[in-house]
Amino acid sequence: MPAFTQMKQNSSKQQPKTQATNWRIPNDGTRLNLISQLPSNNNNSNGNCPNSNNINSKKIWLSVLSFFATAVTLAWLPLLALMVTLSAPVTNFLAELFVDTTNSELSHDYLVYIANETRAYTLGDDNANLPIFSGVGLPDSSREYTNDVIAHLLDVRVVFQACINAFIIASIILLVCTITLALKHKYVYIARSLSQGATAVVALTVLIVILGVLNFNALFNAMHQVFFADGSWLFSYDSLLICALPEPFWIGCAIVLASTLLLFCTLAFVCARIIKYFVQHKQLVVKHR
Repeated sequence: MPAFTQMKQNSSKQQPKTQATNWRIPNDGTRLNLISQLPSNNNNSNGNCPNSNNINSKKIWLSVLSFFATAVTLAWLPLLALMVTLSAPVTNFLAELFVDTTNSELSHDYLVYIANETRAYTLGDDNANLPIFSGVGLPDSSREYTNDVIAHLLDVRVVFQACINAFIIASIILLVCTITLALKHKYVYIARSLSQGATAVVALTVLIVILGVLNFNALFNAMHQVFFADGSWLFSYDSLLICALPEPFWIGCAIVLASTLLLFCTLAFVCARIIKYFVQHKQLVVKHR
């Protein structure tokens, strides 16, 4: 009995070894089949993983969207500043300051009134009350708008209307890009678009301001040559249009435009910094993929 018991204990101790040897893989090809079922990292090492391709395509798409948002910001900020400059309070304030009563026999208040009505007409108001030449007798350009003046104002209306339409379209595109990036939690791209677009606008504004300070008349004529027929904007110094909207008026508009543009660019920089701050302090959830 003791010997039998000892043999049984020995066999029980060797049982785990026997069970372990049962897991040996035979050499009849089964080992190859089992290995083929194991996951492989060759695709990941070669960069051919479908997930890697999807990530790369998403990065390219986000980069294109961010670049597009930057380009739209570059156009949207000047257009926004132009809308502010063309607003009734701004133009009325400048007209009050700069209408030319020296070369005109008309009163200060009447010239301001003509300046405001001219602004309304160029922005698309067909009900604006302009002193148009009636066609009876000889035209008096110092008291009424001749056909040449009206033709020029119509050209200005086309340019202003194009700017308004471009501003609306740019606003919609910029809003769509911003919402798309925000929904994907790509706030860094939004900040980058704001900062890069504002930087480009500031650089262009500084360049134009320098050119204007050096020679405002040359810059004024060069800009008119881009949009209007050669010489169609030139009128006598004592004409009603020039007295109502003299050169100091346009210098004032340029100053307001540049100042407003720099203010908006500063706000864009501040918004970009705020977004980056919240991202860095994990107040905004950022998706890396």
